[in-house]
Amino acid sequence: TYFHQRFRDMIVYDGSVPSGEPTYRNRAAARARGVEAGVTTSFGTSVSAKAWYTYLDAKATDDAGMPSASFANGQSLIRRPGHSAELAAQGRVFERATLGGSITYVGRRDDVDFNSFPSVRVELPGYAIIDLAGEVDLLHPGAGRPGLSGIVRVENLFDKQYDQVVGFAGRPRGVYGGARFRF
Repeated sequence: TYFHQRFRDMIVYDGSVPSGEPTYRNRAAARARGVEAGVTTSFGTSVSAKAWYTYLDAKATDDAGMPSASFANGQSLIRRPGHSAELAAQGRVFERATLGGSITYVGRRDDVDFNSFPSVRVELPGYAIIDLAGEVDLLHPGAGRPGLSGIVRVENLFDKQYDQVVGFAGRPRGVYGGARFRF
């Protein structure tokens, strides 16, 4: 899918107005264009895979005469990676278990560090996260009896350190477990 969007009357902060006057204006504009592609496939009856990729070019086109580190004519919109992708696979094994995993990539992107004054535009590096999941049937559902499965999921398997936003760390490794009842 190719997309091309234009945004106008975006809200921007105007810190130069006298006290008591509105500090936000609907005057800025931006555009976002790019391509999204994805594919899903099956290998036999027990394994499936999917992949997707997004290329994004998002820029400010009118800063309403109030350029800032976070929004200025011709600059990339903050927190919008130029490239992102995911590859995932899931399969049924041993007739009682389903195993799956994914790799998610988020490319480098601009952000603003508001810890200094004036704020400074910075570039956050790209990162990749690996997640795994599994489900094991403990009891098959049958006539008059429920089914029971045990579930485990590991997010950010290798505990990758990254910031989604300047100063806000991404989620560390998380291990989750649970059960699924079927009637």
